Amino acid sequence: MLATVATNTERYRAARDQILAIADGTADTFSWPQLTGDFNWATDWFDVIARGNDRTALRIVEEDGSEQRISFAAMAERSDRVAGWLEQLGVGKGERVVLMLGNQVELWESTLAIAKLGAVVMPATSALGRSECADRITRAGGAGRDHQRRRRRQVRRRGRRLPPRRGGRRYPRLASLRGGRRCRRCRAVHCADHR
Repeated sequence: MLATVATNTERYRAARDQILAIADGTADTFSWPQLTGDFNWATDWFDVIARGNDRTALRIVEEDGSEQRISFAAMAERSDRVAGWLEQLGVGKGERVVLMLGNQVELWESTLAIAKLGAVVMPATSALGRSECADRITRAGGAGRDHQRRRRRQVRRRGRRLPPRRGGRRYPRLASLRGGRRCRRCRAVHCADHR
C-alpha cells in the first residue's frame, strides 16, 4: 500500500489511515512509512492539510468554561508569522528553544513555528525556580525565550543570572506573542533592541 505512494506527505497520510483502520477494526497490521529525504511534520504534513481548512485544529477550554477555537488555516498562518519572527532573531535548524507558556494558543503556534524552522522545542513550566530555569536555558544553549506578559518580569529576572551564551552573544529578549505590542522608540512589532 505504501510503495505506490509518491510523496512523503502521501506516505505519512497512508500510515495515518492504516492506524485509523486498525482503530476501526477494519485492518490489523501496520507498517511504518518509508520516508525519503527530509520530512518536517510541521511543513510536510500540518501545513498541507491546514491550508484552506476552516475546521477546528485547536480547542482550549478554560476552567471557567470559556473556550477558544482556532482553525487549521489560522494555525498555519499564525505559526508562519511566528516562524518568520523567530528566524529574524536567528533561530534556525538544530537550535534549541526554551518555551515557557501555559496551555494557550501561543504555546501551540510557537511549537509549530519552531518545528517549521527545524529547531527543537524545550518546554518549560512557569513553576521552575531560578536554578531550574537557568539549567534548562544552559542546556538549550539559550537560543531564545518566549513568554507571555504576566511572566515577563519573572523570566527577565532569572535571565540576568544566566551563564554566558555560546559564542558570547546575549540572550534575545523576546516580547509576548499576544497582542503584537509595538516598541515605543522604533514602532516595530516585537522589537528586541529597545526594551
